[in-house]
Amino acid sequence: EGLLLSSVKLAADRSGDVIVRLHESLGRRASGTLNLNAQANGWTTASLIEDVLQDAPCGDDTTASLDLKPFEVRTLRFKRNTGA
Repeated sequence: EGLLLSSVKLAADRSGDVIVRLHESLGRRASGTLNLNAQANGWTTASLIEDVLQDAPCGDDTTASLDLKPFEVRTLRFKRNTGA
């Protein structure tokens, strides 16, 4: 309750990565799990302009456990293997 999915899109840098943006909407702490139903080689937390944040939470699969503060916006970047 309180976690809202704001957007799902491909990264602006044309890498094929998937950007998922969520926010807490009720003004209180919220926890949840996000499962990306696509192939990915892990994820990391990114800035609003999709840059990877150093020392930020990350994972090695398509599931992310989330703990957001009141009104926090979180951007996740799922690394896709484009198989070039």
